[in-house]
Amino acid sequence: MNEDEQNQQAADDSAVYNMAAILGGVEMTVRHLDGTPERVKIIAQPIRKAIEAFSEFHITRDEPALIEGLLGKPKARREARKPEPGETEQQFELIPGWSDDILPEDYDVIADKVVELNRPTMEAHIKRKMRLIADLNGGNDKMVADIAAKVLEALAESPYGKALLKQDSSIGKPQPK
Repeated sequence: MNEDEQNQQAADDSAVYNMAAILGGVEMTVRHLDGTPERVKIIAQPIRKAIEAFSEFHITRDEPALIEGLLGKPKARREARKPEPGETEQQFELIPGWSDDILPEDYDVIADKVVELNRPTMEAHIKRKMRLIADLNGGNDKMVADIAAKVLEALAESPYGKALLKQDSSIGKPQPK
């Protein structure tokens, strides 16, 4: 396949993917560590659910929890366990989440698609939030620029943020009013 054919195939794949997203999501098959397949439907989440998931991720930096939350899958959690004789402090054990049971290569594909479908919502939310902050601060551009720099710095430190900044090089640049 020559370069033009490859470009056309990529455009066709993108159009099919975008249409699937518009029509209610994308279904993919992932494999569990034991080889068992599972169909997963990835959708662009409603704004409140997306904000909640990304806000939690901003605090914890737990990408698997972000992906699990946006897919509606069980998250890893700590549960108290019965103390052994002689133990004086409460002990906890980690109960694995859904992501912990998925083959790493399948998790990577799913995580990329989840971010791809939910990125536009979060990007628009962040931009609206920054404009609102600017309006509330009477147009104090220095303060807004400082806040924006901190948000972008936090994004750049996270896997989601790295993907977001890589996909849209206009983020962080002044937007026309």
